[in-house]
Amino acid sequence: MIGIGNLLYLSLSVIGPCNYCASTSMILCWAGMEIGFIATIPLLSGYASTYSLSKESVLKYFCIQAFSSAIIFLGGVILYETYSEYWSMWLALAGLMIKLGVWPGHFWVPGVASGISEFPLFIMLVVLKVAPIALLINIADFMELGMHLVVLGVITATTGALMGLNSAQFNQMLACSSITHMGWMCVGILLGGIWVYFLCYSVALGFLLYFKCRGNTQMAALVLLSFSGLPPFLMFVGKWVLLSMMVTTSVHLVVILSLLISAFLSLSFYLMFSYGCYLDSSSQPVWWLLRLAGSF
Repeated sequence: MIGIGNLLYLSLSVIGPCNYCASTSMILCWAGMEIGFIATIPLLSGYASTYSLSKESVLKYFCIQAFSSAIIFLGGVILYETYSEYWSMWLALAGLMIKLGVWPGHFWVPGVASGISEFPLFIMLVVLKVAPIALLINIADFMELGMHLVVLGVITATTGALMGLNSAQFNQMLACSSITHMGWMCVGILLGGIWVYFLCYSVALGFLLYFKCRGNTQMAALVLLSFSGLPPFLMFVGKWVLLSMMVTTSVHLVVILSLLISAFLSLSFYLMFSYGCYLDSSSQPVWWLLRLAGSF
């Protein structure tokens, strides 16, 4: 059950991104992101089954997000004090890379995700990404990043796929999957279609965490296959939109092949965890992880 306090925090975590979308000032946009960030801190520890691990994850999340917010705020101060748009935008871009878990600011995502439960994990990987993605779109248009953002997206997608191959815990796998999908979204920022991809990812992740929380492992295994982008699953729509835009805009073949290779690498650990979920008859993830580790 969601208590009154948790309902208040959840409302604030949703109001924060909405405040960003309705604001025209950089200070108000930054404040909107911070409202959602502060409201999520109690949610991260409120639903945890292992309290000590939850406190460690909350501390990691707080330090990383506070550091990235300080970098973004410093960029705004430089913009207003010295009118140096170049350095202020690069500082804001660096802070957003850390907030969104884009390479090289991806290091914190698996460590934080491994210590929290399903509901705050959805808030962290979906709801709190709306405002930073919108700000990244504006910065990318202003700075004309072009191939810089594409290169970051390819490296991020490949890094997340390689990290996912070494994942032994379900939440860590979802964190590595989030890093991989953020790489695709970086490419989508340049080409368009990012919100279609983000919507498909949000719906798929929401259903996966819901079925996992309810103990319906067979449906969770089926939804988990959707993240691979295979037809006729939902994520196929998002990846097909981006791939079609890459072809029509004559993106270099190396970029397309790199993203497809990262998708194939991700498919291997999706199949591994989906196989374990499907064979699991209990609601305790420890047993199917042990059986799965012994079968390879």
